[in-house]
Amino acid sequence: MSRIDIVGLGRQVAGRGTKVTAMDYYIPVESAGAEADTTELTIEETTGTRFPVGMEYGTRFFNINMVGAPRLASLPRIISGFLGQAATTGTTPNFIHTQDPTLAGKIAEWHSIFVVRKDPVPPIVDLFWDCRGNTLALDVAPNDFLRMDAAWIGLELDDTQSAPTPTTDLTHRTKFAECIVELSDDGGTTWTAVSSAAWGITYNNNLDTDNAILGTRELYALPMGNADCEVRWSPREALNANYRRALLADPTQIALRMTATSTAGSIIVTVHSCEILTAPAPVSGADVLKMIEITARARMGTTGPATGKFVTIETHNGVATYT
Repeated sequence: MSRIDIVGLGRQVAGRGTKVTAMDYYIPVESAGAEADTTELTIEETTGTRFPVGMEYGTRFFNINMVGAPRLASLPRIISGFLGQAATTGTTPNFIHTQDPTLAGKIAEWHSIFVVRKDPVPPIVDLFWDCRGNTLALDVAPNDFLRMDAAWIGLELDDTQSAPTPTTDLTHRTKFAECIVELSDDGGTTWTAVSSAAWGITYNNNLDTDNAILGTRELYALPMGNADCEVRWSPREALNANYRRALLADPTQIALRMTATSTAGSIIVTVHSCEILTAPAPVSGADVLKMIEITARARMGTTGPATGKFVTIETHNGVATYT
């Protein structure tokens, strides 16, 4: 993409079937792409020749991907497509936007998404709508920003729109030095900071795209499937203890929290309970063991404040509302 390209995101307040062209936020990204996922209708028939004849198309939807460093103001809007609309408390300048998919009525919100390539003349303008977030990855490592890889599924495309004039969100980008990782062995009652070389999660709604019906090429629905979440962190301390967490005969619940704090606001991502899957500590004649790269699976919490919770993202900023 070029710096003049445009990616915009607007919540469809009235839900599915209500395309919006006024974007809530225009989001800086490193790259964005959109591809049609189209079913090809082919049939092998006796045609008197060994060469193929034309094919036809069946159902179609769109895979839209955004990669970049999320900004503090627009992050809750992005997350609402995955975890549901934010519940806002607090007062200016510190509004607190909490997104918890386990709460009643919280669904992955429908959005319209502009993807515009302005280099060509005329520009290539796609407005995807009836979009929901499928997979969201957040990661941070030393000497880098907090990064996202957001994968959406869209049901509709409007290719008749003109290129919008964006007001781009240039609020704070979270840097690695602002981030700390903490662990809790008692469901989030007490927390202990862990010196970590990396942290990340991948949240997946497992959207169900197998919803074709007769009489139309559009999908009848785009329901959310079973949610799951992978958690990753790389402690540089207590390597023996961290290595042995994965060798327990029965997994134990631990809570993991990443907090990013700056003068502009903060982001708190809490995995309320998870169970470690792998924590390898290989022997190597060429390298010193500097960290343990841990992978875990998030689960519903059953102890302490984690009870009944899965993953929560809390954003503190100066935005009064995301309705």
